[in-house]
Amino acid sequence: MITARLAVNGSTDWQIFVVKDSPPAVDFAAQELQRYVQQMSAASFRRVEKEEGKPVIVLGLRKTLSRRDRAVLASPAKGRDGYAITVRPADKGQTARIVIGADNERGAAYAVYDLLEKLGCRWFYPTEDPYDPEVVPRKRTLVLNAGSWASAAFVKHRICNGSEWFFEIDPVKALKQLDWAMKNRYNAMGWQCGHKNGLKAEYEHLRATGLLHELKRRGMYIHGPAHSFNLLLQAVDHMAGHPEWFGLRDGKRVPQNHLGAQFCWSNTGARKQFIANAREFIKDAEAIKIFCPIPFDGGIACACDECRKAGASNLLMTITGELTDMLAEARPDAILETTGGYGPTAEPPTGGGLHPKLRVIWAHWGRYHVCGYDDGAYDRRDNLEKWRKACRGGISLCQYYTDNFAEPWVIPPFAKTMLSDRKYFLRHRIDSVYMLMWPKDYWWNHTLNGYLAGRVFYDSSADPYDLIKDYAINYYGPGAGRHIAAYYTEWARDPELAYRVKNDTLPAHRAALSRQRKQYIDPAVKAAKNDPICSHRVGKVVKLHRLAEKLGDMYRQRDEIRALRARGKFARARVLLEKTQTYTDKLLDYFYELADLNQGLMDRKEVPWFIRITVKDWIEEERGKIKAGDTTIGHDAFAMPDETDVLPGEVVNQQ
Repeated sequence: MITARLAVNGSTDWQIFVVKDSPPAVDFAAQELQRYVQQMSAASFRRVEKEEGKPVIVLGLRKTLSRRDRAVLASPAKGRDGYAITVRPADKGQTARIVIGADNERGAAYAVYDLLEKLGCRWFYPTEDPYDPEVVPRKRTLVLNAGSWASAAFVKHRICNGSEWFFEIDPVKALKQLDWAMKNRYNAMGWQCGHKNGLKAEYEHLRATGLLHELKRRGMYIHGPAHSFNLLLQAVDHMAGHPEWFGLRDGKRVPQNHLGAQFCWSNTGARKQFIANAREFIKDAEAIKIFCPIPFDGGIACACDECRKAGASNLLMTITGELTDMLAEARPDAILETTGGYGPTAEPPTGGGLHPKLRVIWAHWGRYHVCGYDDGAYDRRDNLEKWRKACRGGISLCQYYTDNFAEPWVIPPFAKTMLSDRKYFLRHRIDSVYMLMWPKDYWWNHTLNGYLAGRVFYDSSADPYDLIKDYAINYYGPGAGRHIAAYYTEWARDPELAYRVKNDTLPAHRAALSRQRKQYIDPAVKAAKNDPICSHRVGKVVKLHRLAEKLGDMYRQRDEIRALRARGKFARARVLLEKTQTYTDKLLDYFYELADLNQGLMDRKEVPWFIRITVKDWIEEERGKIKAGDTTIGHDAFAMPDETDVLPGEVVNQQ
């Protein structure tokens, strides 16, 4: 294999030449290459203003490269945010040369990360855990294989709604997630604005903390501000003078909050003021390229006669059509998106009244990730198809692979579903994917799926199962990694196990968990014990698997109690129930213990209410049936939550 040596024994004579007048993200890419090469090898590439006859890395937009450098590149790959790279070793008197030609400024950064990955770097998780650094191997010699290749994304908008980009933003953690997202081929950040200040103040906070600057450095942009109707027509400003602008609920006009209703969408005065407020905000929010103001989360539609007669979806499309026209004048560089398939607008409009330039973000909250969009068994396929066909301006699909709120607390890699979903994207030319990562303190738990999805929706040929193996070997070390690779692959091929762990574990599932601990987890612990970092990482898997087994044992006890009650053995059932109540108290303590580690395994704020409902509420139900001498079982059907249950936005209202 012909190779190019970039550094030998910590020294290098390679230089970096950035084509003159390149956009900021190209310069950022050059800095990233210098930074990581120095971390890996202690060698330092020197930045030059012109070539000096030494080995050189030429970096720029393809169109700005010299004719000679363009000629050595592979043809551009079809898609967005692409790049081409040629690695040419020294040969016949010619100095070694690497040419990077990017299709746009983001492509330059993706190209650099591609090269660094070939040198062994990996960015599986944001660096929120100080004991869990990025995978940056230390090597005295850096070598790249000769070759020429090109790559590009088949999905135009790849939006990462990182958990630290929700509500109250911690700028340090938000920057870590932004940095991680760029490295994993996302090109935008989804922003869910906070609700304590005005919308403009929330946006200016992003500027003041430097997050907008960091976005610009990378050539990234914002999708947002998401659930924000309540901030674009605030009750504090308008309700006293115009109560008729606000939604009717139980015969009263009420504000836009979780106990209220959406504003009165049929009221022309309310819509006019709403549009004016939206214009005032968006005209100066230059980082937002996909303007997506959507109804506040969990809110019902106004129940006045006019709103009920027109229908929520029809009215929302009227409002957002007016917003689209406003945006074309105030911010022609941005596009408008609204929500579909979610909340009060579950069904498409009946009159086909979507503005031709309006986009829709379609969301199936509480989705059961055993079936993908391309599977015949997918239960919301008809609704998705209706919205897709109605959206002439395009559609974004909101993915919940990275959600631990409605999804299992011990989450599997959703590789099987990603492959099916990607088929649907390719078949129907879906041009936007939105990755929702929530709640905040599950960040490690859900980020593996964020990593896989970033790669799968950039590269149409990426195999998530291969990515899982690569992840395990590089993150946990080759010794422990082969065991963890087999473990996660098994969970990926049977994602129902994770749902059963959360909702209704049966004997076969408990047996599988026990076998996996002995077959995969225990050997991984042993293999990693002499490496503190790998041992720390394997320890996270151990803790979550232990949670799965504890939950499984809780369901075993529940089923024994029900069996005793069904046979009329109420006294024995009562004794076991009291023991089980003590067990569930300790189980909740374990949830808190995981949260308090601050390792991204569990969100503490969920434990006292949403998690407690699942772990504890059946106890009182059984106690009542034992007291009543009820022998009927009516065993819980295995079913996933839908949007009629607790919605993500209500988390904030409960805190």
